[in-house]
Amino acid sequence: MALIEEVYGKEIVSAQVPSTRDEVIRLLARHAISGIPVVKGKNKKLVGMVTRQDILRNTEETQTALIMSRNPLYVSPQDNIEKAAKMMCSKNIHRLPVIEDSRLIGVCTTMDLLTIIAESNINDVLCEYMEDRCIAVYQLTPLPVVAEVMSLGLAYALPVLDERAKLVGMVTDSDIFKFSWIEEDMARLDMGLGEDEDQWTWEGIRSMMRLYYVVSKVRLPPAPAKDVMVTDLIKGVKQSHIKSIAKSMVKKNVSQVPVEDGEGKLIGMVTDIGLLKFFLK
Repeated sequence: MALIEEVYGKEIVSAQVPSTRDEVIRLLARHAISGIPVVKGKNKKLVGMVTRQDILRNTEETQTALIMSRNPLYVSPQDNIEKAAKMMCSKNIHRLPVIEDSRLIGVCTTMDLLTIIAESNINDVLCEYMEDRCIAVYQLTPLPVVAEVMSLGLAYALPVLDERAKLVGMVTDSDIFKFSWIEEDMARLDMGLGEDEDQWTWEGIRSMMRLYYVVSKVRLPPAPAKDVMVTDLIKGVKQSHIKSIAKSMVKKNVSQVPVEDGEGKLIGMVTDIGLLKFFLK
């Protein structure tokens, strides 16, 4: 069994305490990730984890320390990947800080472990790992409702169905966050500010005017799910091999793949967490 030190990502993206929600949102957007460790001091002592879901569940809080999850699980470079897979599956988490001598040195993600599956010679099929129950939303569902469904269902991605109950797309918390940035762009236009304006000028005006629709409020417009959903989907069927699905998930960096029958009807989902159960067999 491989060790964490053989697979984890060594690029460190983390938030400090004290810091603000806006700073965390910028980090998540800049690096296209769903969550980051929170550290304290020059020694980068791990004190928490903060994810997009944490932010969506705590929209009134502005301080990272009040949004983050405390006492996060973590692994060491010498742990085996089975331990990481077990933690991820039991707690439904997608990334684990890697700690050495009480110091953050990297992050191990579900994608790191899926890479092992993708490069393997196994012939397991999706029906062994598929969840036949999943939450879906209608394509005209307003984004604030989509975000609430995600929060209530502890889901990071939802299939989108049309009026015939056919699968037409997927919407993720990342898609919703990207769409929320449009409101800040609108605010810039309303204030006559261009993209080349000094960032401090924009921050000052934004703070002074307390514009209700800026990203710092994490407000979402009542646009329908179809406006932000992804339509170029990876799809599977029950007999698809998990190594090919894992390869596609890693390549496109997606955590959930819909499974269809032969007529385009959604019959379940396979997730990155679900596929990690391979390591627990």
